[in-house]
This record gives sequence, C-alpha cells and structure tokens, in this order.
Amino acid sequence: MGLIALIAATSLAFQTPEANPEIVIQRGHQGDTVTSFAITPDGATALTGGTDGLLKQWDLATGTLVRNLSADPTSVDRIAVSPDGTVAATGGAGRIVRLYDLKAGQEIRSFPALDYNVTALAFATDGKTLFAADRSDKGVRQWDITSGNVVRSIGTRVVSEQIAVSPDGTRIAIGTPEPAVEVFTVATGELVKKLPMTGQTFPRRLTFVGGPDRLAATDGDRVVAWEVASGNVVGPAQRRTGTVTGFSGDGRSYLSLIAKGDGAAKTAFPYDLGAFGVEDDKPAGIVEGGGKPMVAAVSGERMAVAHIGPNNALRIDSLAGAVGKPQQIQRLPGSAAALRDVLLTPDRKVLATGWDDGRLRLWNATKIRLEQALDTGGPVQSLDVSPDGNLLYTGSSPKGGPSAVKVWDLATGAVKQQFAPHALELTFMGLSADGKRLWTNGSDPGAEAGTVRRASQEWSSESLARLEPSPEPAPSPANGDPLPVHPMDRLYLGQMRWGTTWVRLAKNRKHLLDAFGTQVLPLTEAQLTTAQAAFEAAGENPGTVLWSKDGKFVVVGASDGSLQVWNSLENQRGARMQANEPLLAREFSPDNSSVLATNRSGDVLFFDPLTGSLRATLALLPLPDPTSTRSPWIAFTPQGHYTGSGDAESFIRWRVGDVLRPGTDLREQLRRPELVEQAFQ
Repeated sequence: MGLIALIAATSLAFQTPEANPEIVIQRGHQGDTVTSFAITPDGATALTGGTDGLLKQWDLATGTLVRNLSADPTSVDRIAVSPDGTVAATGGAGRIVRLYDLKAGQEIRSFPALDYNVTALAFATDGKTLFAADRSDKGVRQWDITSGNVVRSIGTRVVSEQIAVSPDGTRIAIGTPEPAVEVFTVATGELVKKLPMTGQTFPRRLTFVGGPDRLAATDGDRVVAWEVASGNVVGPAQRRTGTVTGFSGDGRSYLSLIAKGDGAAKTAFPYDLGAFGVEDDKPAGIVEGGGKPMVAAVSGERMAVAHIGPNNALRIDSLAGAVGKPQQIQRLPGSAAALRDVLLTPDRKVLATGWDDGRLRLWNATKIRLEQALDTGGPVQSLDVSPDGNLLYTGSSPKGGPSAVKVWDLATGAVKQQFAPHALELTFMGLSADGKRLWTNGSDPGAEAGTVRRASQEWSSESLARLEPSPEPAPSPANGDPLPVHPMDRLYLGQMRWGTTWVRLAKNRKHLLDAFGTQVLPLTEAQLTTAQAAFEAAGENPGTVLWSKDGKFVVVGASDGSLQVWNSLENQRGARMQANEPLLAREFSPDNSSVLATNRSGDVLFFDPLTGSLRATLALLPLPDPTSTRSPWIAFTPQGHYTGSGDAESFIRWRVGDVLRPGTDLREQLRRPELVEQAFQ
C-alpha cells in the first residue's frame, strides 16, 4: 500500500505493524472565520467550512478532529449533508461543487463549475439528487449524484441564498430577489406557485412545514408561512427583534439571534414555527459572549449553534426543537496563527517563519528544532534576508497602523533597526538582489481627509533613508514593435519569486527584474517558451511562480492547488508536487535539492523537486489561549516518524481503522528526531 499524505488535517498514513495508523493534528480553521457549519442527522458528526478552503469533520462526542478535506481553492461557504448522513456536499467562491464520503474521508466526485459563487445546496430526500444554485439567471441545477449528470435546471431566475426541498421530495422552493419564493415540481421542473413577500429584502431562509403543502420563509427579521396551493398566508409576517438564522430540519421551529445592549452579547432563541412564538414568551436561549457571529445548523428536530471564539475555536450548543433547556455539547479546538511568509537563509542553516499574529520563529534547519521565539508586533506581511545571511528583514502591519519594518540580527535575535515606511498598512516588502535597496508597498493617508493613497517607496537597506525611485526599464525590442501578449504579462510583483526576491518580467521579456527594475536573471528563448507552456498547463488561474536562483527550474502553481516543476533550460515538464491542500511555492533550497511550500493549515512542506515526493512537514500547533507565549510544534515525515516540542503528543491523535487513539500511544515507536532530521536534509 502506498503512503497517504493528508496534510490538511494534518494526517499521514504509513506502514507500521499497527494497521496503518494515521497522525491527525487537532486544530481548527486558518484564516478569518468559520463560514459554514452542519451536523449529521444522527447528531454524531459536525462539519465546518472556512475561508481556508477546508472542510473539517469532527466527532461531537469527543470534540476530536477526525479529518480535513480540501474542499475549495478559496472558501467553503455552503455545506449540505445527505439524509442518511454519509455524504457531504460543499461549495463556495471557487464555483465547484464537491461530494465527500464521510466514512472513507474521500472526495467522491465534483460537478462542473457554476457561473458564480455557490450560494445554496440541498439534497433530495432520497439522497440520490443534489440541488445547487449560484447568482446567475440559470436557476437551480439538479444533478444525479450517481452518474454526475445534470438532470435539469429548475427556474430561470437569479436565486437567493436558500433553496428547500419538501420532506417527500416532490417540490423545491427557490428564493428570488423580487422578493418572492417560487415553488417547482422536482420531477418536471414546472412552476407550481409564486409566493410574493412583502418588504424589500429577498428570502434568506426557507423550509417546508410538515409536507409539500406549507412553506415558511424569512427575510432575516420576519417569518411568514403560506399554503402553497392557494398562495394564502397562513402565519403572520411577525417581526422578530433579532435575526432569524435558521429553521430546524423538520420545519417545525426556528432560531432567532437577538443582540443585547451594545450588541456585544447575543442570544439565539428557538421558536415554535406553528405557533409563531411571541416576544414576551421566550423559551430558554443560547447565549454568546460576543466575538464573531454564530453559525447555525439544523438536522431533524435538532438545532445547533456554533459560537466562533478566539483563534476560530468553536463552542457548540444544541437545542431539541423549540422547547427545553439548551445544552452545550462540545468545544472544538482552534487554529494556530496563519503562516504568512517563510524563508531559508543562503547557508541553509536557519528557517524563518512569520505569522499573522506577529509571531516570528527562527528554526535550526539542520537539527530541526526551534531556536528563537520572537514577536514583530503585528501581522507579518513579508520576510527577506541579506545576501550574507546575517540580517533578517520583517515587514508587518499592526492593526490601525503604522506599518513597521524591523532589521534583526539572526545570531542574537535582537532588533538592530526599525522604521515605519507607511502610516497605515504595509502589503509587500523586499530587498533588491544585491541587498542594497529595500522596497515597500503600502498605504498612507491621502491628500483629502478620510482618503487612502497606495504608494511604493524605496529605501537604503543600510541607513533606511528614503531613496529616489528607480527608473523604469526600457521597453520592447530594438525595432520598437509592440510585443504580442504573453501569459506571463499577467503577473504582477508579489506573484513571481526568484529565491526570496519578488520579481516581474521585463517589457522586452529578456530578463526577470526585481522591484527596482534591476535585472536579476536573464531569460533565454527556451526559458520563456517553458514559462509559457507552464502557464498554459497550469489552468485558468495559475498560482505563484517560483524560479530557482540559477534559472534551471521554474515551479508554477496549478489551479487545482498542486505545484508543477519544469526544467526551464530543456523545456521539459518534471514532477508534480501534491498534498491534500492547495500549495504555495515559497523557495528553492540553495542547492535546488528541496522546494519549500506552504499549505492552508500553515505548515511548511519540504518537497523533492526531481521526484515530487514529500520529504517532511513542519507545523506550528494551536493554543487554547491565543495570548500564550508558548510555541508548541511538530515535524514529521511521510513514514510517520516525528519530533516536536515536549507537549506535541497532546495535539495529535492516532487513527487506527475507525478508532482515534491518544497521541502518546505510539510515542515510543515513532518519535524519532534523527530520522526527521535526515528527511529535512
């Protein structure tokens, strides 16, 4: 059996006498927030999606992360679970709808891209049909799950954020922005009834009540119910003091999210839909202590609310229908900070990683251990290193500004110099190839009050004094004829890298230039041809391009999240580097023996560019308290050998078959620092 790399979890399968156990790192979503939440009908499993593009599967009985599934190149905004709880469908800004087998933890199939972001997903009651919608005028797509074929498109109007299927599977309700709800027959796609809503806001939630003949909808602060056949309103359009966040799966109750006082604390109250519960007769509610918004999920009579706390940690509360006391059912772990940049010093002895919470970590890249834990004071945007490898430059943007560039002595970890290049925000920072000039891009106050001006500046890397901007390089060939459009012309500074230096293509396409217009790498016709072939093969949205320092190799990120290596001198396609999450190429090692990449979970992955095989992974681990100064970490190989901080085992679980075992169970067998060190070399 081959090795399996489930880096997103992060989990890795390997050959051992213990029936191929997998290591699963317990951590939540990276990025801004959790964007979607669902529970299976039996209430045993929770699914969360986030802006990191991951679908996370949790065991609600233990609060354990079962696995991660890479679900979208951008974000997972919608999740639907099949009636039997075995299949999940996801969609988001990437426009692709994917199906997953929740028991096997594998993608079953994906459906053709929609025209816009996926806004709604729903399974038919038989579990064999999936409905999906976007904001186009093509209606709801109806797919046969087994064959993957489109059965039909239902409706021809722009669809709102919700669709609903009747309990018997015969009807589907679609929200439109008129605002109205249109009810169709699933078997034929024919319109049954159009139900207008009062007000100006389109329907945000829909549900059938008890069967196909009654329907309820909310525009956020009102709930209304109709008899479908007649179109008569059978329930008052009662206004809630809060926001209706979801209906229960059986259509008998709903949640209303009510803010208290200044809005810092919110309470989710369940109401009986048939009685249209009244404001002065509130049942017990679920209280949230502020922070990010709640996310609601429904399944049968059960309703659950996920409270998003610091570091995207989740507290899940459950309600059984519209009555009864709410019950806290689980706390799920949060994430480590998001990794923003990584570099390897020219002598390959120090690995530096910068994080969005301001953490700067310096690692011994030969012994694989944490040497220095530093703090930049704000979210790290960029890292760079002097040509001699003695000085580290960090660019960060504390909330509210000003930006900060700091120059660190790598040997001592001391700050030698610092300044604020931009009054508000810094987006990029980098050194010239010779290390003499520093380039920054960011924002400053505009000439008029309240306006913002984007600006690029050049500085002396030694004195940090402002310099005059470098002249633009001379354009085009000698004959002055314009060059035809080349795919690489789409790249802007910040997408293409040469070592640690951000570069762009010269207008004459004969060189790569740094931010100062300095030529850093001459390009032969063969190299340019290779780059064009690499772009065409990468798909619709190629990712970051990475050149080796000698120009022999170029790595291009494909639209599926993999990395493709090309021999640029011989125009030959090389190995493909893949993991269970989208990868971003960061840097070649000085001898081209390794490619450093990062994934959505904030790991640093070392790949062999000749074979495409993963050598080892370095991961920073989450902390329950985001203010803690601890730095738990783990490094591991595809064979399952690992090393890490003293408490690393408390952040992992071993999956043996369908059982998750404590992280200490295989410590004696697999904690092998010497083997991890060899892998990183």
